[in-house]
Amino acid sequence: MLKFNNGQTEKKKVVVPLFNHYVFVQVPEKDRNSVFISPGVIRYLFWLGKHAIVKDKEIMIIKQWLEGDETNSIDVLPYTVGETIKIENGPFTNHNATIKQVTNTHYVLVLESLGCILKMKLL
Repeated sequence: MLKFNNGQTEKKKVVVPLFNHYVFVQVPEKDRNSVFISPGVIRYLFWLGKHAIVKDKEIMIIKQWLEGDETNSIDVLPYTVGETIKIENGPFTNHNATIKQVTNTHYVLVLESLGCILKMKLL
């Protein structure tokens, strides 16, 4: 919220990237190094010692989730750190995740297939 000299406030909506500092590319293996021509590109993302690959289906799931206006509910069950679960609803339905952290306010999940960590707020 911005506060002006006259005491009034104004709300600003700011759009930020979902995956900060990431660019998804689809290039043939032989052209793999061509991405380094672009300024700012440092390296490919690695996951478990291999080049991370995001499947087309996963990109479509993310796009649908971002474009959708539905509210997804998340059921919270007493999971424990290290446990692998299958997400049953929401944008990552049927993806496996490993529970990395449990607090009073959120779970931190590792989505291996996407090579990312997801922080889910408890409702």
